[in-house]
Amino acid sequence: TVNSVPSIVIGDEKGAGKDRRIAKEFIQRSAKTLLNEKVFTDLIVNNEVIFVVSSTGGGTGSGMSPVLTDILSRVYPTKRFILVGILPTIKESIAAQQNTIEYLKEMRNFKATYMLYDNNIKTELPTSDMMKAINNQIVEDICVIRGDYQHATPFNSIDEKDMLKIIETEGRLVLATTFGFKEKDI
Repeated sequence: TVNSVPSIVIGDEKGAGKDRRIAKEFIQRSAKTLLNEKVFTDLIVNNEVIFVVSSTGGGTGSGMSPVLTDILSRVYPTKRFILVGILPTIKESIAAQQNTIEYLKEMRNFKATYMLYDNNIKTELPTSDMMKAINNQIVEDICVIRGDYQHATPFNSIDEKDMLKIIETEGRLVLATTFGFKEKDI
């Protein structure tokens, strides 16, 4: 449940008002405190791969997530961090589009693995359903990365070390999945 997910407030609890600069200042000022929060550090220490998920169009997540990922990558050099950005719909504000452009420019220069998800492909759905669908896709892709669907076959398969090498490669990580086929189909 949502109540069981620990939360840590960064900034002034009012958001950044689509201003990425303010969000970056929030995370830079709060990084030391955040890195001293046991619930936060336990999450990182107890996992090999950590996904940092945010929207690219807002100010808060769009501004904080790349900075946070960079900080965490330096503090925990043996961990693998994947930055996950959710793109705005084409109908969202000019500010959301501009924030996304700035986020993507940072990704081009950022030495990290990142994934992008497009809200625009689900615009026929009500907003809450669109968000659920994108969140479900992210969770599904994380399951693929974790190897939840791996099955040994005589045709070989990606093992855990192969997947770790893939996600250590800098740049955009794109996943495609196929379900429902049988070995004889190959």
